[in-house]
Amino acid sequence: MFPIFIPSKSRSNTCTTCNQLKKYNIQFIIFIYKEDYNDYLNYFDKNNLIVVPESVRGITPKRQFMLDYARKQKYDWFWMIDDDIEKIYLRPRENITEGKSSPLIPLTIKNFLEMIYNFIKYIESKNPDHSIYEVGFKERAFGIQKSPISVNTDIGPIHLMNVKNTEVNYDLNMTALEDTDFSVQNILNNKINIKLNHFIFFAPKSGTNKGGLENIYNESGKSKGVIQFKDKYNGLIKIDNNNNEKYRINWSKFKHKTAEKDLIKIYNEFFNYE
Repeated sequence: MFPIFIPSKSRSNTCTTCNQLKKYNIQFIIFIYKEDYNDYLNYFDKNNLIVVPESVRGITPKRQFMLDYARKQKYDWFWMIDDDIEKIYLRPRENITEGKSSPLIPLTIKNFLEMIYNFIKYIESKNPDHSIYEVGFKERAFGIQKSPISVNTDIGPIHLMNVKNTEVNYDLNMTALEDTDFSVQNILNNKINIKLNHFIFFAPKSGTNKGGLENIYNESGKSKGVIQFKDKYNGLIKIDNNNNEKYRINWSKFKHKTAEKDLIKIYNEFFNYE
């Protein structure tokens, strides 16, 4: 499996992602602040914990610290997974090939990590010089696309990062939408991301549960991040006139039909969907 990094804040006893990993004895590292260390030590071994420097405050600097840590460790790939993932499912094959409405297939986190690991290795066996910098997954079951893969779209909050192809850094000025900004930076740097649309996860809506980004969202941090993004990429985002936290990103600007076609073919080969 690839190394697993989890940014977390004030969720020592509610880290659902961590608890699922513990259940299957899967190694992971939680990146926390100094003031939270003793709380997390009540639930996790010290080897699972890394305290970020005092200068690293906020989710954007923390994500950058994790990326820098992966680079220093010379990892090929690593997971950056939010701490509140609840469930993961796979859309069954017959839903796609036969148009049936079969229930989603529940996956353990172990099944999920192993399947994605093997799929990435298969991609690299087919195309060692690929330009994928990040892999993401479908959040919630609403509006699942027929196509198993989308290229250059929104990613989060489960990220699989390719260290070799992740040449840019997070914009430390971003209060929110730091992941979206990071994606746009990489795409403009001629890299691509992919979303595996038929792997579906469920997590609380950002800022709605205790800990994590709760304070940032309560203090209109998301709205500030949306405005920052608009100022940086004029014309790429459309904001609701009545609510700055409702917006739409024009991902169609970054469509890459050739990469999408090639990757769908590889996906169908690997999962025996042809």
